[in-house]
Amino acid sequence: LEGMHVWSEDGKELATMVAMKDGSWLVYDDQGRYDASDPSNVVGARFVLDWEGGLEPISMAQLKGQFYEPHLLAKALGTDKEPRRDVPNLESLRLFPALAVKPAGGLTYEIEAKERDNGGIGTVRVSINGKEVTKKKGTGFFKLDLDAYKGFLLPESRLGEGEKNLLSVTVSNESGELVSPPEVLDIGTPADLKVPEVKLYALCVGIGDYAGKVGDLQAPPSDANAIGQALKEVSDRLLPGKTEITVMTTASDAQRPTRENILAWLKEVGAKATSSDIVFLFVAGHGTNKIGEQSGYFMLTPEADPGDITPTTIKTGAISGEELRLALAAIPAGKQVVILDTCHSGAASTNLLAADRSVSGEYQRAYEAIKDTTGTWLLAGAAADQKSYESPNVDHGMLTYALLETIDKGSSDGLRKTPSGELFVDVERWLTYAANRVESLKNEVGIKGVQRPEFKRATRGETFDIGVMDEKRKGFLELKAPMPIVIVGDFEQDQEDPLNLEEAVAVAMKDAKAVKPWFETAKHPGVYRMTGEYTVTGEEVKVRLILQAFDDKQQRKNLETIEVVGPKDKLPELAAKIRAEIEARIKAREKAKT
Repeated sequence: LEGMHVWSEDGKELATMVAMKDGSWLVYDDQGRYDASDPSNVVGARFVLDWEGGLEPISMAQLKGQFYEPHLLAKALGTDKEPRRDVPNLESLRLFPALAVKPAGGLTYEIEAKERDNGGIGTVRVSINGKEVTKKKGTGFFKLDLDAYKGFLLPESRLGEGEKNLLSVTVSNESGELVSPPEVLDIGTPADLKVPEVKLYALCVGIGDYAGKVGDLQAPPSDANAIGQALKEVSDRLLPGKTEITVMTTASDAQRPTRENILAWLKEVGAKATSSDIVFLFVAGHGTNKIGEQSGYFMLTPEADPGDITPTTIKTGAISGEELRLALAAIPAGKQVVILDTCHSGAASTNLLAADRSVSGEYQRAYEAIKDTTGTWLLAGAAADQKSYESPNVDHGMLTYALLETIDKGSSDGLRKTPSGELFVDVERWLTYAANRVESLKNEVGIKGVQRPEFKRATRGETFDIGVMDEKRKGFLELKAPMPIVIVGDFEQDQEDPLNLEEAVAVAMKDAKAVKPWFETAKHPGVYRMTGEYTVTGEEVKVRLILQAFDDKQQRKNLETIEVVGPKDKLPELAAKIRAEIEARIKAREKAKT
């Protein structure tokens, strides 16, 4: 293990960071707070509790509810100004109860919790296949009939290699400060369990028009419509006739994204979805991490006035992270994707997060709770203000644009390409691409205030596909490029490249500031292309540089030819001159369009 200590000026140790052997990291302080690359699974780290029964090793995950502190290292260094939350005294912690889970015939199980260390009996939580299905507080013994939860069980044909239907039970002490490790049992597959068809249920929400006179957003309705259009395009190809995609936006009177309508959709899907299904939820709009005295994640619905957030807003114009968690946990679908593209407008209200460029600790704790108890793949990003959220350069929120871009482009950067050339929308690959793309996209459009999104992988199950993209449909979304795109083509002399000029040009184009180069794409509607032919006479290289453009049907047309000359022994300088010419010509053409 390798570590780093952070000390205050007066000699107090503020935090310790440790690099673990498996490549992960852990940060902790002397009061028990911690942060980690995966706060639910810190391998090799234990807190040892000394009680009258002996020494009890406690994993970091067991302390997560009270002691997980996102951005702990940044807070210790002073670069994150959010205060650390208060935590219980480690010396006063009382043990969780002893837990036993035993089969009692059929699908019935006996669950028994016995108090230890005067810790009392807190909440018993029961999960099936990673989804919390029920909980009981202060109960030492009860019988659980899983027949009521058969919808959460997967038939054999839907279980991956080595996967099983698992029952998991935990119990906390009475204060809720310490949770037991899970008791996990293989509950098998009932013989009469039917194999349902796989269906996709999707809800795309775009909230731009709010109550009051401030805080409205332009992008969310178009974000939701575009995500819905993209999802329909790719999912219908994978699951023809088995997709139900609902779009709710404030730009349409058909079905507005009110608190009541969103919760009703979740409840309706919970009643008809099976464990084999896929549920997809996308939300664009305002969010906040505190309403009144309550902290966490809150999605503001159209009934809310961003300029006047009060405690009553919680039940009249918002959906909390806890409400979202419970609604998702009640849906049997074993594969769930939640994407939250939210904006915190400091100009709208001091109640909303203002200039913080990172996702707050309250948000991260809410995201972890959703992920841990629902088996959800979650991608969430937050912009610091309205300007950074919805750049006019791309007509979408930054995170939304990143999600749409790789589908519209048909790019293997964010899609899984098979040996036969098919492009599958693999959830992990797609969401990872979007999370990483936001930073470079922010630089391309020249804005500040957008942080890298938080990507939380599901605790159970492998990644899965939700669609297939057809290369022939590239550009169907007609996305506005954040800056002009130019495909970098061949540079040849008599169909060869003896000087290796092509590589030199590729290196130079990576430093382009006015255009975005594409290197592995042959054609795409609405973008530029550069190519060239060259001749060598003595020590001089003369390049016939050709600027081209593709129309909406991907037909290529020559726009102009430029001559660039340079010495053979200074190819990087020649390549830089080629880049400068291309940038200048494209910049002039784009300016002429406006």
